[in-house]
Amino acid sequence: NCSPDVRVDMLAALERLVPSGGATTPQQAAELKALLYGKSLTLPVSDGRIRHGTWQGVYLCAFGAEAAEARLEATFVEARGRAKGFTF
Repeated sequence: NCSPDVRVDMLAALERLVPSGGATTPQQAAELKALLYGKSLTLPVSDGRIRHGTWQGVYLCAFGAEAAEARLEATFVEARGRAKGFTF
């Protein structure tokens, strides 16, 4: 989804669930937000394109002050008798 409102809304919802200034340390808050957001995703791929809905998008997030760079790993798995998948 290209709307910048989506990113703002997602971050605001996470902040309500795990306030940065709450009873946790900043590192704990970052880890809890990452836990809620998840760290893996499976996407359907057909004809070399990710097949998702019109209003769906993929967001890569890093939380906390130490979130400088990340590694992205993609694994392609052929599902027999089904559409091929894209996992990272």
